[in-house]
Amino acid sequence: RYQGILCVSLGVDSPHLSDYHWVYYYEDEFPFHRLSYPANFSAANVPRGKSSISLEVAFAAGTEVDEEAMLERTIAALKLAGVLTDDDLIEVRHAQAIEPAYVIYDLAHGRNVEVVRSWLEHGILLAGRFGEWQYANMDHAMRSGANAAHSLLGARAA
Repeated sequence: RYQGILCVSLGVDSPHLSDYHWVYYYEDEFPFHRLSYPANFSAANVPRGKSSISLEVAFAAGTEVDEEAMLERTIAALKLAGVLTDDDLIEVRHAQAIEPAYVIYDLAHGRNVEVVRSWLEHGILLAGRFGEWQYANMDHAMRSGANAAHSLLGARAA
């Protein structure tokens, strides 16, 4: 099982919105659960004198998301949170649904993954978040891919 994510990206005509890299929101009035400020990772992520916000809005697998309505709802919630003001000019708005996005660990997760792995044991390597069907941060996903590559290279050398 999995859930989808609507990634909302906003470009704002403001030189600086926050000192944070990312912030989590758990309150019901906010449709997003995570907000990040890409410029705080690198100034090269935005044009000079501008800022950006990237947000994640979770949705149930198979759900159709009204991206335009969610953009409006997200902007309103950012104002409610004090992240944006009515005076902030949003120059870029983009929403992109990603499905699947996050693995759900339910009671059948381990058993289901083992069934799939047993079917794929015949020379198919599993790697990454959805190859291994595990929640993996970027560093773990990269390590998984590197391990798969080393396994392939070792098999070819033998």
